[in-house]
Amino acid sequence: RRPAGSTSDQATHSPATPPQMTALFTAPLFHVAGCHSTMVVGMLAGVKLVMLEGKFEPEKALTLIEDEKITMWSGVPTMVWRVCEYPARHDFDTSSVTNVSFGGSPSADELLRRIRETFPGVRTTTNAYGLTESSSAATTLSGADAFLKPDSVGLPMPTVDIAILGSHGEHLPPLQTGEVLLRGPIIMPGYWNKPEATATTVIDGWLHTGDVGHLDSEGYLFITDRAKDMIIRGGENIYCVEIENRLVEHPGVADAAIISVPHETLGEEVKAVLEIADGAEVTDEEIRSWVAATLAGFKVPSYIERWDGKLPRNASGKLLKNVLRGEGHVSFNETM
Repeated sequence: RRPAGSTSDQATHSPATPPQMTALFTAPLFHVAGCHSTMVVGMLAGVKLVMLEGKFEPEKALTLIEDEKITMWSGVPTMVWRVCEYPARHDFDTSSVTNVSFGGSPSADELLRRIRETFPGVRTTTNAYGLTESSSAATTLSGADAFLKPDSVGLPMPTVDIAILGSHGEHLPPLQTGEVLLRGPIIMPGYWNKPEATATTVIDGWLHTGDVGHLDSEGYLFITDRAKDMIIRGGENIYCVEIENRLVEHPGVADAAIISVPHETLGEEVKAVLEIADGAEVTDEEIRSWVAATLAGFKVPSYIERWDGKLPRNASGKLLKNVLRGEGHVSFNETM
């Protein structure tokens, strides 16, 4: 009989070691989300990190998920959409994935539904909001909240304060829309050798993000748009992301962007730039009816353009709306 406390006895009765968490991260390392939120945090937590080399392709990601038994995937919403719409996605074993994390924009309800369909083992999704100036994530949305409030970017991280700034410099109450301000030890001290830019961005400790949003009565943050991307049509404020989220819910639309075009009397009009799904045929009238079914009439696009190829995005998944407006070009590191 073995003596009590022998090595074999301890091995027999000790709890099984849980499998190591394995994360696939596809955000670029020169971006704060890829470096800080994924790589550094993963290394500190002892997570096995699997990097996708080269340009992001859905097949590459799915192959790594199957071969490496990925449990967590961190990317940007555009990448998640592309995987969830990849025609051969069901040919890969994705059952090991229990969490899908993304950031950079509010998620559409349809995206969460597609995630659950593509990754049957997912127990939670995580969304986050932040900037390089805030050392990556300033808010996070996870667990049940991700399904209860999918259009929110969550609650502030510990030590972070959030305020909403009105047009007259006042802090607004819940449910009123204005510029999002962040404060806390995660905020940068300033831009390197740019005192003027620092003075207009960090005021009395508050980081002026340039993003438009509101807080609800429970303190959850909702990002509506970038201030510069807001369209003002006949005095009505139109937030592009609201229309974009509605458009990508259409089965014939693979990706969508909303931009403004000048109008003589209204000031600005709404234009939709669409990436049509492979094999789909969608009329302009069908698109307008789809938007009008859930949004106000003044938000229905007056102009619709079908983009040849994928909509231009930078390496972190942000739409390059200057390119869509004809104001810039896509360089080699701005395509996905």
